[in-house]
Amino acid sequence: MGFFANIISLALAAVFLLAGVTKLSPVINPDLTQMHTENFQNRYAPYWSQFAGPLAEMPNFAERFQFLVGLVEVLGAAMMLFTPFGPLAVLPIIVCATVTHVVLEDPVEMSAVAGTIALLVVIRLALGYGSAAPQRKRKQA
Repeated sequence: MGFFANIISLALAAVFLLAGVTKLSPVINPDLTQMHTENFQNRYAPYWSQFAGPLAEMPNFAERFQFLVGLVEVLGAAMMLFTPFGPLAVLPIIVCATVTHVVLEDPVEMSAVAGTIALLVVIRLALGYGSAAPQRKRKQA
């Protein structure tokens, strides 16, 4: 995998790690975590509950949904670094985030950031499979 693909993978991993951790814990930025919690309670969970079927009736659906999204983002960050399938793992996440921001008419900055990240994921896919982890050189026989 090339240098440019590695740089994109590292940048995307950092973005997904930060996005996921701030949904899971207030350790890094309590205000951002609170904003995520309010958005999931009032906007995102109600929107996505129409697609969740009976799962939407579970107690604390919004909190569980926020946890699931954060966890998938953190796992996606790890996959961007250590597996060749990282871009495929995070593409559905970022496409759903972009669609959500557009459909719910969130501020244009949120849609633009999500769209830009989606574009970077597609570019990373176009550059080919591979992980950002260092590869061992094989000995010539």
